[in-house]
Amino acid sequence: MKYELHAIKSVVGRGEIMTRLGDICEKIGSGATPHGGKEAYCLEGISFVRSQNIGDFSFSANGLAHINNEQAKKLSNVELKPNDILLNITGDSVARTCIIDSEYLPARVNQHVAIIRGKKDIVLSSYLLYFLQWKKKYLLQLASAGATRNALTKSMIEQLEIELPTIEQQRKIAGALDKIQEKIKLNQKINDNLEQQAAALFSSLYNRSNTEVRYTDLIQILGGGTPKTGETAYWNGNIAFFTPKDVGTPYTFITEKTITEEGLSHCNSRL
Repeated sequence: MKYELHAIKSVVGRGEIMTRLGDICEKIGSGATPHGGKEAYCLEGISFVRSQNIGDFSFSANGLAHINNEQAKKLSNVELKPNDILLNITGDSVARTCIIDSEYLPARVNQHVAIIRGKKDIVLSSYLLYFLQWKKKYLLQLASAGATRNALTKSMIEQLEIELPTIEQQRKIAGALDKIQEKIKLNQKINDNLEQQAAALFSSLYNRSNTEVRYTDLIQILGGGTPKTGETAYWNGNIAFFTPKDVGTPYTFITEKTITEEGLSHCNSRL
């Protein structure tokens, strides 16, 4: 991700026109929860997108909910269209952004996800997606300022300043970054395969051992803590801050959030 963001930074932000995101989008707005909440979900029907489905550059169908046509009609104002950008606006996964795969349309979104739909003759969705990913650290700062819960408002999103090249320049920029993104995906698949091989080898060697000890004889278990989210001096430093959303691989080298030395001194976590 660090290399990816560096690549984005090197090519995004070279436009000649500075404008606000709200001026180049025909829609910026969050969704809603269907009447009845989770009880309204069904096994099949219209896709109902929640924050858990939004990753960085990737849409996950794991846990994708569905609602019936009647519920979907009541949420027609938050209907997703092809190439709409989804942005998480609350909670620990705030600022994650992606474009939903067309195979999951038609779809609606809940109140924790914003729809960003650019004006087709002005801005490409792919360029907007890379821009939002490039601005993620800034979005996290906005979301954590002055609130007990991380949140991005519609106004915050609309006021984002963006340098806007011509459509042709946008297409070239997005095309260059798409190639990098494809290489990253390929490397991730290779890593997944290697992890499976390593797990199989460990299982084979582990089953040969005749020595058993308690797990707690080998490790030390420590609890964590979180600095005040509304205190800006505690956040966006050089110390990695591990949260459940960073879980997913055997080793974690980069976390979504970071804290400062002062933030570390004001929480129960120990290095």
